[in-house]
Amino acid sequence: MYLNGKALKCIDVHKYLGIFICSNNRDDRDIRRQIQATSGRGNVLINKFRNCYDNVKVQLFKTYCSNFYCCQEWASYSKSSYKKLSVEYNNVFRALFKLDRRCSVSQNFLNKNIGCFNILMRKAIYRYRSCLFQSKNSLVKACLSPHFFIYSSDIGCKWYELLFKEHL
Repeated sequence: MYLNGKALKCIDVHKYLGIFICSNNRDDRDIRRQIQATSGRGNVLINKFRNCYDNVKVQLFKTYCSNFYCCQEWASYSKSSYKKLSVEYNNVFRALFKLDRRCSVSQNFLNKNIGCFNILMRKAIYRYRSCLFQSKNSLVKACLSPHFFIYSSDIGCKWYELLFKEHL
């Protein structure tokens, strides 16, 4: 490709607004970024707030570990990358609340009114999708047409799978 007669440099990965965009259109690299971010934020919470009251830890966990920046844009990734992020989220939760590593976190998430990983992903996608479909912008509306977006695009198919199909 050329711009003003000069060849454009091709790259495999570019970090833009904090997320990784890859030439192969895969999101595994950005999910790894999110795993590292979750681990880093989690370790800070664990080290500095391990002995706080549970209500304080709940608020800190919700604030610093329950936001997966741009996760709603992930459409093409391996199941193992996605699973590693889920496991990291659960491990940070277990460590912060001093739970056994082998225990199931589902009941503990429920008891502390914290969304589990799959719920957080579904909420993020649903909110973003709702905003897009309510947009008055004609370009956004054209991109979201049923034929182009819902039935043909990778992200439309992924959203349908995550929002409307049952998960194990």
